[in-house]
Amino acid sequence: MDETRVELYTKYRPTKWDEVVGQKTAVRTLAGFLRREAVPHAVLFSGPSGVGKTTLARILAGELGAAGRDLVEVDMVRYRSIDTVREIAENMLLSPMGSACRVWILDEVHQITGLVGDAFLKILEDTPAHVYFLLCTTEPARLKDTVRSRCTEVKLRAIGADDITALIEDVAGAEGAVPGEETVERIVEIANGSARQALNLLGKVIGIRSPEKQLAAIGAADTQAVAYDLALTLIAPGGAVPWPRIAAKLKTLVEEPEAARYTILGTARAALVDGWERADPCRAVAVLDAFLEPFWKAGEGKAPAAALVKACFDVWEPFARKPRGGKEA
Repeated sequence: MDETRVELYTKYRPTKWDEVVGQKTAVRTLAGFLRREAVPHAVLFSGPSGVGKTTLARILAGELGAAGRDLVEVDMVRYRSIDTVREIAENMLLSPMGSACRVWILDEVHQITGLVGDAFLKILEDTPAHVYFLLCTTEPARLKDTVRSRCTEVKLRAIGADDITALIEDVAGAEGAVPGEETVERIVEIANGSARQALNLLGKVIGIRSPEKQLAAIGAADTQAVAYDLALTLIAPGGAVPWPRIAAKLKTLVEEPEAARYTILGTARAALVDGWERADPCRAVAVLDAFLEPFWKAGEGKAPAAALVKACFDVWEPFARKPRGGKEA
């Protein structure tokens, strides 16, 4: 497999402020901290997936002068144990090893819960002057209020369609690729404001010349593409499709219910705001009602996946009982 196809987001990840796409307010805020030499020792980067939270944290860490062993990045999905927090607590007391400071970047920090969260709170309360914590999360509401209150939050937003389009065109040009106009539009729609997803999708069409095959490649076995198609199915005007067609799409989404929720929600919002002719506004509003609440609130284990299935059924069922004439069957 051509490595370029799967690593575009890594290859073109910004390393300087002026390379960051679609986050001018956040960049201005962070640059202001540095200019005033007043960078908070706990910064919380919040926002949707793939919009630059970890990228901005890495750039900020570099600007602070942290490098090598003094810059540690931890995925809290995999390492959310009390042992991880204890190790951080012990190591943060050590002086920097060749850098100006020590920085921990903690991804998906909302995974820190219970007693682990209490231990982490203690770290934030006793942070040494030479230590900075850069926290990243797609779900800031899941954080303890006490943790969140000890951080300076920098909110990132979904990247606008114009910025995503420009990014696709710039990277495609650099790679010598020529995606079709409809392909670019489709990528922008599915990416739903995520630069990472846009470049992942672009990577699928590099080397493919046929516009039809490009579109087919985009939709092949991609979680976000499937979620986007599911959203279009739920909000389409006319008679409701048979439930097995929806169920077939759900089978590929149950492993990432929250990501699917965000894509479906964003698609319905875009359909209403932009007045899509291929969408029934009443169904789009029904999607907003059913998908507005985060699925993680349903509980642990398989509960979020079950919440995704139920939300789809709650949208589908009322319209399924009505034939095209508008009366209940």
